[in-house]
This record gives sequence, structure tokens and C-alpha cells, in this order.
Amino acid sequence: MRKARPTALSGMQRLALRMSCAAVALLVLAGPWSVHAQDSDSLRGEVPEDAIADELLRLQKQRDFGSGTARAKAPGEKAAQAAANRTPQPAYAPFSAGATPDDDKPSGPEAAASGSLFESLNPDDVQPAEGAAKPSSARERAKQARERMLPPDKRRQAEKAAMKKKKTAAADAPEDGRDDDLSTASLRAARETDGEEREKLDPGSEREAAIEAPSRKRAEDDPYAPLGLRLGSFNLYSTLEQGLVWTSNVNSSPDAEAALQSETTLRLRAQSDWSEHEARIEAYGTLRRTLDGPKLDDDSAGLSSALRYDITNDLRARGTFDYEISPESATSAVVIEGAVSRPIRQTIDATAGLEKDLGKLRLSAVAGISNDRYGDATLDTGEKLSQRERDSTLYNLRLRTGYEISPALTPFAEVEVGRREYETKVDAAGYRRSADRLAARAGLGLDLGEKLRGEVAAAGHFRSGARRQPRLVA
Repeated sequence: MRKARPTALSGMQRLALRMSCAAVALLVLAGPWSVHAQDSDSLRGEVPEDAIADELLRLQKQRDFGSGTARAKAPGEKAAQAAANRTPQPAYAPFSAGATPDDDKPSGPEAAASGSLFESLNPDDVQPAEGAAKPSSARERAKQARERMLPPDKRRQAEKAAMKKKKTAAADAPEDGRDDDLSTASLRAARETDGEEREKLDPGSEREAAIEAPSRKRAEDDPYAPLGLRLGSFNLYSTLEQGLVWTSNVNSSPDAEAALQSETTLRLRAQSDWSEHEARIEAYGTLRRTLDGPKLDDDSAGLSSALRYDITNDLRARGTFDYEISPESATSAVVIEGAVSRPIRQTIDATAGLEKDLGKLRLSAVAGISNDRYGDATLDTGEKLSQRERDSTLYNLRLRTGYEISPALTPFAEVEVGRREYETKVDAAGYRRSADRLAARAGLGLDLGEKLRGEVAAAGHFRSGARRQPRLVA
């Protein structure tokens, strides 16, 4: 059977076939279905932000771990070359810890394919950068501002209470280091607490307020006090006073004479800056010179000190010591006939006592000693007249009870017993001048801060002694 041979197409037929194919292709490209084809969900529509973020993270992981993968391939190539050369190759050990990923954690492309950049990170390994400021809320900033406005002693007490509270919280935490089911603290808060326990906060590194915030500086106790010099735990102050004094009776005598004097006083004071106790020392010297009128030199100097020791919150010990040297006052009741100069008088006073507070009740017991010594007087004949028989020492004990009505008013009642002893038992007139002393006082104590402070009291004194010594007549 003969097979039919395919007939060859003529030139016109081939031209018509080509034109038919071109027309079909044109119809396919220009048809309406090309527009509807772009309505597919995979080509058109809103792209979610999560998808964009995941894609960016995936690309970032590929770039970050690409270099690590390249570095990881280097030891593999060396191992393959060493196996080919049949020579042992030592295991790769990086110089710094953490240079290569752990064996049990994915790295390189495996970590990039996990779908999240943070899956390979341990939250415990995330530490804040050194020197970075810890975030704080508005409540914490307000609390810190209030703490800076507190006095130094109350600020230390607040810091001790905070540290004790943190130590108690750390002791109550689970020993395995994991938070229990009832814990609601975040990982960042726990890390900050651990850091504060490991290292004590420097008192000078408190958080400062913003520049735009209003100034909240603590008001000074005495803004007009003179500037002092810091010496250890004491503040030193010095003042120089210069003035002119005019008096109508310079000698305090019936023959009154007026005089103009120059008075210069230098004072040195040391005040402690302790949180609990208090100490004060003050020394002064005064020079008086007559500018117009009778000549009168009346120089004086003295030392005053006080100490308060807080034994407990409601029990205190106090002590004072005073010394003064000056010429005897012109208003003294003792008149020395023919004296051209007044004798020098030295006075030493010392006290020690205890104070106890029982609610609003104030109790105190103070023991004191006072010693007076007089120098010789110079007479107009040039001779010296001894004043030793005037030297005496007073011993006394004061007991006081008061009740605080308010911080400014405290009525009190006080009883004093004592004795004055003269070094010369019998004076030139034949009297024994040593005597016992008994006194009672009742008054009101005032404490208005820097404006007014003192006591108003009425007292009654009783003294027995000063009897004449009988003399035997031959």
C-alpha cells in the first residue's frame, strides 16, 4: 500500500499561515483576560507589615550569618586538605570566648532558615551596654528627687532601708534562679536588682533631673551664715569686728568722765558636721583702746565649748567647758582703795548632765563646777595687794522637769542644791564665807527657731553661812 506524501506548501500558503499565527498571538496579548489576570491575590492587594518585617529579618540574618558561614567553612576545608595529606589537624579553638556558635545551637544558614533573628539568642545573655543609663519611670524620678531633698542623715536611713528590703527580697527568691508562678516581675527588673546587690551605689552618682526641669534645690539652714573652711568633719569660721564705743562714765565711779574707745574683736568658731552628735568650739579676743578721755585698757579673751552625745533616740548626754580672763568689772561690789589698776579675774565653768524624753515629759540632771580666781591689785604706792581670799569654787546640782505643750513652749520647774567653798577659810575681817546654796525656779522655755530662744523664770535662793569667827581675847 502506498503512503501519501506530504504535499509541499506553496509560498502563498506559507505566508497565509504565518499571518494567521501572528493574528492569534496579537489577539491573546490584547484580549481582556490580560487585565483580569492581575487581580490574583499573589500579585495585587495590600501587603501585611508582618510579612515585610519577616522578610527584612530573614535577609538580615542571611547577611549576618553569611560571614560566619564563610568562616566556618575554612576549618572544614583545612580538615579535608589534612585528610587528603593524611596528617592530623588540631581542632579549631578561637582566641576569645563566643567567637563561634555552640554546637547545640543553629548557626549560619540554619539559623537564617529558622524564620526569626531572635530565636538563637538567650534572654539571660542580653546585658545592657556598660555606662548605659537604666530606664526609669516618672514615679522613680519623682522618688529620687524627693530623696535628694532630704537631709543627709535621713537620706542614709532611707538608703539603708532600701538595701535591707532588697536583701530580704533576694533571700525569699527561689534557689534555682527561676521565677515562680506568682512572680510578675519582668526580666529587666530582675537584672537591675541583681546589679544593685552586686555593687553598692556611689553616693555621688545619683540620677540628675532633666535640664528643662525646675530647680528643686534644698533650702539652706542659714543662707546668711559666713563661709567656712572645711577641716575634716568640722567647719571653721572666723569673724573680725571693729567698732567705736562712747560712754559717759568710763570708770563707773561717782566722778563720771566720758570717753571714746576703739573695740576690736576676733572670733574663731569650729562647728561639727556629724549626722548624730554635735560639738562646738569658739575662741575670741577683744582689744579696747581709749581714743579720747581717760586712759582705760580693758582687754579680754575667752574659750567656749559644748558637746552633745546621742546615746539613744530619747537619751542624750551634754557637757560644756568655758574659760574667760579679763580685768575685774568696774561695777564690782568690792572696792580697793588706792588701786591704780583692777585685778585680773579668771573664771572656769564646766557642766555635765543627762537629758531624758518620756513622750512630752522632759527630764534632766546637770552637775556643774565654777571656779573664780583673782590676781593681785596694784596700789598707787607701787605695792601689790593679794586677792587670794576672794578665790572660791561653787559646786551645784540641778534637777529639772518640764512638759512640752508645743515645740515652742515648754513650762518647767527646777531645784538646785550646791555649796561655795573659799580657799581662805577665814578672811581678814574674821568671817567664814563658805556657804550652802539652795534654789528653786519655775518658768517657761521658748524655742522659736532662729528668731528667739531662751527662758523666762522666777527663782528663790537660800544661802546659809558667812558667819563671823569668834576670837579669843587674852
